[in-house]
Amino acid sequence: MKIIPSRKIELVTSLSKEEVEKILIENMQAKKGIEFGFSKRTNQKLFEGTYYHGQFNIQRVINYRNSFIPKITGKISSGVGGTKIIAELKMHGFVIVFMVFWMGGVSLASIGAIYSMINNGINDFFSLIPIIMLVFGGGMVYFGFKYEADKAVRELKRIFKARIRNKTFTNTVYN
Repeated sequence: MKIIPSRKIELVTSLSKEEVEKILIENMQAKKGIEFGFSKRTNQKLFEGTYYHGQFNIQRVINYRNSFIPKITGKISSGVGGTKIIAELKMHGFVIVFMVFWMGGVSLASIGAIYSMINNGINDFFSLIPIIMLVFGGGMVYFGFKYEADKAVRELKRIFKARIRNKTFTNTVYN
């Protein structure tokens, strides 16, 4: 399991590069700022972000709050018999920084609680709270990101009529 969750995918489709670009643009809206309203927006698209010369930077549009929604960056390129879409799904940088500080503080408290349990013989429930918080925080990051990343990949596969060619690969070269 990665400490900071991310995912690289390669989608392949029989559509042409121009068709894929058109579908992406039709399903994408400009990035909105921070909104405080509780009403559901109308005429919203599946994704918001930017597209320029075969490269995109998008994220799924949602009607709820979730800090673990992945930012999706990628490239569209023509291939033999269709189009290849290479994308990387990552957590937002601010969320990573916040969780590193939060998990670091909880880790220190957990170490202190374990030290206290071993050396002072304290075995009450309150000593376990930092450890429970550490496990809960790690699970929240992992499962929150995985849930949203799976939904985003499912939507990309659906709109492009694509399949995943390789779930994890390294040394991706963008042409």
